[in-house]
Amino acid sequence: MKKSLARILVLTVLFSFILAALSARGQGQPAAAPAPADDAEARLSAAYKKEHAFLENEARELRERLRRVEADGNAQTSRVERELSGLTARVLELGRRADALADELQASESAAEGAAESLETLDAVIGQAGLSLERYGVTVPETSALDLSGKAQAAGTVFGRAIEVLAGLGTVKA
Repeated sequence: MKKSLARILVLTVLFSFILAALSARGQGQPAAAPAPADDAEARLSAAYKKEHAFLENEARELRERLRRVEADGNAQTSRVERELSGLTARVLELGRRADALADELQASESAAEGAAESLETLDAVIGQAGLSLERYGVTVPETSALDLSGKAQAAGTVFGRAIEVLAGLGTVKA
C-alpha cells in the first residue's frame, strides 16, 4: 500500500511538472503552432487517465483485501473469544469440583476425628471397667490401639462379666 501511495505521489508531481512545462512552453511559442502541444497534452492526458484507472483499480483491490483481512481478523477474534469462554467455564467447573472435594475432605477429617474420640472413650470405659472388676477376679484382655474387633470383643467381655459380677453381688448369701 505504501508503494502505491508513493507511486501516486510521484506521478502526481511528475504530471504537475509536465503540465507546468507545457504551459510555459505554450506561452513562449507563436499562436500558429499549438497542434504539437495539443498532441503532447492529449498523450499526457491519456497516460494520466490510464495511470489513474490503474491506481483506482489497485485502490479497489486494496480495499477488498483490507475488508477480507478485517473479516478474517473478526472471525479469529470471535473464535478466540468462544474458546476463552469455554476455558473460563471449565475453570469455574473445576473450581466448583475442587470446593466440593475440599468439603468432602473436611467431612472425612471430622468423621475420622469423631471415630478417634469414640475409640478413646471406648478405651477409657474398658480400662475403667477393668479396674473396677479386678477386685472380683475379672481380667480384661489387652488390645492394640488399632484392633477394632479386639476392642469390641473386650467391651463385650467386660460388660458380660460385669453383669455376672453384679448378679452375684445382688444375691443374698446365707
